[in-house]
Amino acid sequence: MMKNNKPAVEFVEELLLRYGAEPAGDLDEKVRNAIGLRKVYCLENEYYRADEIMVEEKPYVVISTTDVEQFAALSILDDIAIFPADASEEEIDSQVRTALGIDTDRE
Repeated sequence: MMKNNKPAVEFVEELLLRYGAEPAGDLDEKVRNAIGLRKVYCLENEYYRADEIMVEEKPYVVISTTDVEQFAALSILDDIAIFPADASEEEIDSQVRTALGIDTDRE
């Protein structure tokens, strides 16, 4: 968990919304329910999902994406970022901005 005790993956989803992504509705609901993944979000015809995985018994957040709606509906996304779930809010924000292609030189 992050230093403020909010699960990092939930914070990533909040950041996706803050930067303009919207939930993709029930696009991937059937697959999500079947295999337990989190929601897909859409921003400018790109689909994103944040999930948590364990690597060597340590939690990490993974951000995945695709630009193909049919792949998003089947939860077939490519991982584009992975970082420790206990990263600071600033580090997580930077990872999300990079994943979304947002200017990372922001002050």
